Amino acid sequence: MKKEDEEDEEGVQPSILRPGVDDYFGIPHNFQATPDFLPTHNEGVLYRRSQRLSDGKVFDSKEKMIVEVGLKFLEEQFEYKTVRSCTKRYHIQCSREHCKWMMKAKSVGDGATFMVSELVDVHTCSRTQLNPNHRQANKRLLGNIFKNKFINCRRVLTPKDMIEDFRGQYGVTIPYPTAWRARWRAITLIRGSHAESFTRLPMYLSNLKRVNPGTRTAIRTDSSGRFAECFVALGVSIQTFLQNLRPVLIIDVAHLKGEYLGTMFLVVAMDGNNNIVPIALGVGRSETADEWTWFLNTLKTCIGEPSGLVFMSDRASSINAAITAIFPNAYHALCCRHLLMNVRSKNAKIKQLKTPYWKACKAYTPGVFERVMTILQLAIPEGAQLMRDVGVERWSRAYFPAQRFNIMTSNSAESINALSRNARKLPIVGLMEYFREFQQEWYFLRRQKGGIEKINILFLNLYIVYFANELNHELTEWAQRKILKRIEKSYRWTAHGIGYDRWEIRDYGNNAEVDMLHRSCTCLKWQVSGLPCGHAIAVAKHLGERDVSHLITVNYYMSQLYKATYSGVINPVGPPETWQYPQDPLPTVLPPLIIKRPVGRPKKVKRRASRGESRSQQKCPRCDEYRHLSTQCPWIPSSTRGSSQLEPFATVDLNSGYENVRFH
Repeated sequence: MKKEDEEDEEGVQPSILRPGVDDYFGIPHNFQATPDFLPTHNEGVLYRRSQRLSDGKVFDSKEKMIVEVGLKFLEEQFEYKTVRSCTKRYHIQCSREHCKWMMKAKSVGDGATFMVSELVDVHTCSRTQLNPNHRQANKRLLGNIFKNKFINCRRVLTPKDMIEDFRGQYGVTIPYPTAWRARWRAITLIRGSHAESFTRLPMYLSNLKRVNPGTRTAIRTDSSGRFAECFVALGVSIQTFLQNLRPVLIIDVAHLKGEYLGTMFLVVAMDGNNNIVPIALGVGRSETADEWTWFLNTLKTCIGEPSGLVFMSDRASSINAAITAIFPNAYHALCCRHLLMNVRSKNAKIKQLKTPYWKACKAYTPGVFERVMTILQLAIPEGAQLMRDVGVERWSRAYFPAQRFNIMTSNSAESINALSRNARKLPIVGLMEYFREFQQEWYFLRRQKGGIEKINILFLNLYIVYFANELNHELTEWAQRKILKRIEKSYRWTAHGIGYDRWEIRDYGNNAEVDMLHRSCTCLKWQVSGLPCGHAIAVAKHLGERDVSHLITVNYYMSQLYKATYSGVINPVGPPETWQYPQDPLPTVLPPLIIKRPVGRPKKVKRRASRGESRSQQKCPRCDEYRHLSTQCPWIPSSTRGSSQLEPFATVDLNSGYENVRFH
C-alpha cells in the first residue's frame, strides 16, 4: 500500500482508487459504494457521480441541457458521443464500447423545452486510461464555464489564462484556438453579439432614460436604416456640469476594437477637486466633420451655450470646423501636449527643449511668454514658427482670450480612453453599460468621501499651519494643497502699501502689484485660476488675516459645491429581461456594414497617433544620430564596441576648415 504523502508527490488523482487495494483519506478496504460514489464494473474504479441529471428533469432549452451534460462528464472525467440530435430528440451514450451509460431526451410543450425521458446513470467502462484532452471541452461548454469571469470587463482574461485555469480545475488541456473561441463565446453570452447589440440599442437607451430622468439620447441612421451614430448624456452629468463645474469641456476620440470598427466620441469636465467627470459619450463610424457636427449639435441641445464656454482638444480640423459651426461664441483651446507632438515631428531638437516649451505654454504674462519664445526661435526656428502659425491665442495661457482655469491638456479625456481600452472591444450596448457602471461607482465613492480630507499639519511649518486650519472646512482637498503651496512659496515676501487696497509685493526678483478691491494681480495667476496667488496671500498675512478663503473669486473649489456635484444618483438599467417597452414605437436599427479587416492576426495598438503626430525615433546618445544604437555607433572602434571605457579621438587639420577628420 502506498503512503498518502507518496501519492501526493507523484501527482496521482485521489479520485481514481481500487477498493480493497488503496486507501483514500481513511476509506476502509471494505468500503461499500453509495449511489453518489460508484465503482465501474470492469475495473472497480471509484468515481463521484454528479447530480446534474435525473430522470424526468426539465430544461428551458436544448442548449442548457447540453451544457449540463457536458459539465457532468467533465466532473466525472468521462466522454460521451451523440447518437441522435434534432429539434425533437436528443440521444447520447458513453464513448466507450459496451458501456451502458445513456440518456434520451425529448422536446415538450412549446418545443424549446427539453425533458430527460430515459437515463442510465451508471458507467460500466474503465476510466484508467484518460486522454489529456476532452471531446466535450468545446467553445460552447467553455463559454458557459468562463462567462461569469467576463462580467467585469476591466478584468483581462487571456486564452492562455483560460487554458491554465481549466487544466487546474478539471485536469484537461484545451488547445489555444478553442480557448480563443470560448473567450468570445463567453463575452457574447454576457454582453450579446455585436450584430444583435445594434438591434437592442434603442430598447437599452429607452430604459436608460426611464430609470435616469433627464438623460438625453439620440440615434442617427443612414438611408437604409443602418447605424451611423449615437449620443448619450446622463441627466445627472448634464445638471452637474451646468450647475457645479467649470465651463471647460475636454473632447477626444478613441477607436473601437470590436467586430465593427468605429470611433468613440468623449466629452469630460473637471470638478472642484480636479477629478474627471464624464459628460457625454458617442459612437460613430469615423472622425469626420459631419459626425463631429452632429455630435456637438446634440450636445448643444443638452447644455446650451453657457457664457465663457471653452473646448479643449487636439488640432484635428474636423473638431475645429464643428465647434465653429455649432458653438460660434465658444472658445477653442488646443492641447499643449498634442502640440508638442506636432512640433516634435517637425524638429527632433524639441526633446531637449521640452522645459522652455512648457514654460512658454504655461506663462501667465505676455512678457515671460515672448522671452521664452525667443529662446525657442533661436534653437528650433521651424518648430517655433509652427507654434506661432497655429495661433498663440489658442494654446498659450498668456494670450488665451477666456478663462481656461489652468487646464492645459486633454490628458483627462485620454485617461478615460485608456480606462476603456478593454471595453472598446465590447458590443455597443456593453460599451454604453460599461460607462454607466463606472460613473455610478465614481459618483457613489466620491459622494461617500465628500471630497474633503484634513491636511496633515505635522509636516508643515508654523507659517503654513497658521492658514491651514482655516482652509480645511471651506475648500476641496486639491484647492487646499494648491493654496498651501502658494503660501509656502510666499513665506518671505513683504507687502508695501501704494494706495487704497493697492499693494506692492516684493518677492526678491519679480515684484507685483495687487489690487485687493478688484481681486487682481499683475502676475495674472489670481485672475486665471480663481485661487489667490502668493502675492495676494502675502497681503493677507500683512493685514493679519488667517482665512484666505474669501479671496477665491469663483465657487467651483468650495466643498459645498463639490458635495452638490455628486449629490445625484445614477440608477442601473437591469438585465434585458426586466426592460420595459415604451409607449412610442422604437426605431429599427440595423448593424453597419463591416469594414473588411486585413488578413492575419490584428496587431495590438495601445494608442493611435493623433492628427499631425508622428512616431518618435530612437537616437544614439553618443553622436545624436538616428537608425543605430550606442553599441553600434560608428564613433566607437569595432574592437572596443560595447565597452564604455574607451572613447574615440580624432585628428583635425585646422588649415583644412574642419573638412578632413581622421578617427583613430
